[in-house]
Amino acid sequence: MTHQLDLLVELVSSVQKRELLYRTTFIRRSKNLQKAETEVDLLGDQVDALIGLLEKIYTTLHQHSPILQQHFEVSNDVSEILKLIHKELIGEIH
Repeated sequence: MTHQLDLLVELVSSVQKRELLYRTTFIRRSKNLQKAETEVDLLGDQVDALIGLLEKIYTTLHQHSPILQQHFEVSNDVSEILKLIHKELIGEIH
């Protein structure tokens, strides 16, 4: 009976160690997931800010396009930049 009790105590100890390992792993993974969610939120905020800035640049360039097109060297560049920004903004919105 003592032998069986010793085996049972070893089994309980083994299960407790395994439980502690699983609990520690679960807590670590949960913290990593929370950290990743925070980073994704921050990156999303940065993307929103950059899209807002891009929209302002597009609006300003579009408004001043006739003035900029008076300079022949810049005309094609401005038109091309406006097209690229417009495509990017359409892609981000949809």
